[in-house]
Amino acid sequence: MKKHTYKDALEKMVVISTGHITRKDADILKEGSPFLMLRVIPHEYGWFVTGYADPHEDWPDYSDHLRELGLSESFIMILFDLRVSNVLWVNFDCDGYEIENLPTYEW
Repeated sequence: MKKHTYKDALEKMVVISTGHITRKDADILKEGSPFLMLRVIPHEYGWFVTGYADPHEDWPDYSDHLRELGLSESFIMILFDLRVSNVLWVNFDCDGYEIENLPTYEW
């Protein structure tokens, strides 16, 4: 088995306000449906979510699947932006950063 360095094991994560997702998105994340095809880890102030399930998966099919599950265009846009930026994890946190050019929601 090949040995790796810490640098090899590094994965990027961004911390974004939960205000950038809708209440319906939050409800879907709380349910933790296996059909999400995302890893969702709840914490006291939000969720850690993998940016995408499979980097080789066709994005249009994947985003259509997320829409069918009821996730908002804002949520899907965030995952797409992370994917093209090669970021694997997002921490949706109530005290996370508000990101310019992303819509915000009161809930």
